[in-house]
Amino acid sequence: MRQTIFRFFSGGLDGSDSVSLRRMITANAFLLITGMMCFIAIFLNIFLSYSMVVALLDAIAFVITIITLIDLHKNQAIQRANIVGVGNLFFLLTMFAYVSQANEFSLIWTIFFPIFTIPLLGHKKGLIVSTIYYFILFTFAYHGIGIWDDGSWSQKSFIRFFLSSTVLTYLVYSLTLRSENYQGTEYAFDGA
Repeated sequence: MRQTIFRFFSGGLDGSDSVSLRRMITANAFLLITGMMCFIAIFLNIFLSYSMVVALLDAIAFVITIITLIDLHKNQAIQRANIVGVGNLFFLLTMFAYVSQANEFSLIWTIFFPIFTIPLLGHKKGLIVSTIYYFILFTFAYHGIGIWDDGSWSQKSFIRFFLSSTVLTYLVYSLTLRSENYQGTEYAFDGA
């Protein structure tokens, strides 16, 4: 059983190149988590929230994730899987935040973007993509003051969201940078 799980996450790599193996395991874990969460969210949005638009976004993201996971295993294209996976998550979380309008603490899901993106793309590219993501998201959230969350999304809510997201992104960036420096290589795009 353990070997089967390792074979799945390693994507058939033998382990002679530890950097590639680590990148493959990280990409597989990211796609698997994203796929499972999208699958669960489809049913939650249909049967609990009655939000067919969000369920449709989740279904699209789920299909893209499964196709990317299959492609990763078939072609061992880690860089492509990372780009498609991050792009998929970017689109899903941005649209989800816009549609859900911070109702029922829904913006909590947006914090996962830099947690996945920075380690997958490396500290430099991950920070750039995360900054673009948050620029768009913060713009939506700022313009939602007094409108979102049935009118209770306030300037104080926005500031808390902005600060907590910024601090979390900085922490993930710092930890990824430290990890890459410790290992002596940036293991996401560079050299792939």
